[in-house]
Amino acid sequence: MAPAPRKQKSVAYLLWCLGFFGLCGVHRLYTERYLLGILYLFTFGFCFLGQLIDLLLIPDDVGGFNDTQRQAALRRLSPTSSPSSRAVNIHPAAESVPQLQVGAPAAGKTDDRPLSARTRALLEDAKASMERFNDQA
Repeated sequence: MAPAPRKQKSVAYLLWCLGFFGLCGVHRLYTERYLLGILYLFTFGFCFLGQLIDLLLIPDDVGGFNDTQRQAALRRLSPTSSPSSRAVNIHPAAESVPQLQVGAPAAGKTDDRPLSARTRALLEDAKASMERFNDQA
């Protein structure tokens, strides 16, 4: 399923201008607010007063629609988890990150310098923390 395209403020303002020709509320239909759009059509934009108010509300309306679409797309992309598991959203690409081993150089690194005692301790603490986190999940 293809994601819905982003809505543009300029198009919403052009559709708002159709209210001068008796087609009030088309800008509401554009942002998929169907109930208000139909009400505006039958009431001439609440006697054009609603149209005037919407002149100021269009940026928030379009921005809210785009935010809703973006959040829906993120929900579709995030991995689903069972209801009994702890809800932790991890980006799908995070699973492909190689695990670092203490004392071993990272993939692609050719640095053979020994690690200092402080760095080894920090890596051990990080490894222990990750193991505790994975045990809890």
